[in-house]
Amino acid sequence: VNTASSASALHGKKVVNVAAGGWHSLALCSDNTVAAWGYNALGQLGDNQATVWQSLVPEAVSTDSGVSALYGSTVVGIAAGYYHSLALCSNGTVTAWGENSYGELGDNGISQDESPAPVAVNADSGVSALCGRTVVAVAACSHYNLALCSDGTWVAWGYNYYGELGDGSTTTSPPFGKPVPVALNT
Repeated sequence: VNTASSASALHGKKVVNVAAGGWHSLALCSDNTVAAWGYNALGQLGDNQATVWQSLVPEAVSTDSGVSALYGSTVVGIAAGYYHSLALCSNGTVTAWGENSYGELGDNGISQDESPAPVAVNADSGVSALCGRTVVAVAACSHYNLALCSDGTWVAWGYNYYGELGDGSTTTSPPFGKPVPVALNT
């Protein structure tokens, strides 16, 4: 348990956006940094501290080189799911961290069950519906996510048992986390 042994990552910063997850919270600051606090059993705080089960004060989401997909990025949006988190970057890419049991991280299952540091949501050609697209908004739900792209298309990834991804299926088999297009025309 991380008690208030360290200063808050929000100290002296201006918060411009917030997101509430199942058991954790996120804040986006005016300097484009992200802070997270609360439950962390599955890495949803993104501070690369998977062994810390909770944080009672806001911790900085990792931007460390070689560890975090947020290294060198400018975060412009955030979203929080039940046990995972998302960051939208100014270049239209998305990163995710936390639980990946249902493909919430969108990295095609590379992170296995979880990632305590941000990973890139897959945008590879032939694999991801995000290939060649610029994301302008993100939303996270319990175990799945949606991304609105600049061309007006929607892309989804994660849990799909009830058809949450909107692709006309209830396919939840591997590869988990493959971003798929939401069916806008049937």
